[in-house]
Amino acid sequence: MRVPGAFAFALAAGLAPGSAPADAMPALSLDGPLVQGGLVLGQAPPGWAVTLDGAPVAARADGRFAVGFGRDHPGAAVLRAEGPDGVIERALRVAARDYRTQRLEPFEKHPERNR
Repeated sequence: MRVPGAFAFALAAGLAPGSAPADAMPALSLDGPLVQGGLVLGQAPPGWAVTLDGAPVAARADGRFAVGFGRDHPGAAVLRAEGPDGVIERALRVAARDYRTQRLEPFEKHPERNR
């Protein structure tokens, strides 16, 4: 699935000690903006456990998952997938986002009482 204007890339496998060679490792892919307030769709190997910054991510049996970054998420995140063939771990850079803010001028709560 492609998201217009988003980054799409496959993350190369990061290996845990004693795991299979990199060319034998399955891929971990992401599609979406790596930005504060962004939603990213991902694909891990089927049946693998996925975590973001150590917190479990719900993944479907076919390996699809979605993660969101909070409006104040720090600039770095760690995405990790663990399965029988090894571990894929990647450091992600989460871009800061400029939020348009609006302010209301103070007003009197009950102006009719001040007459």
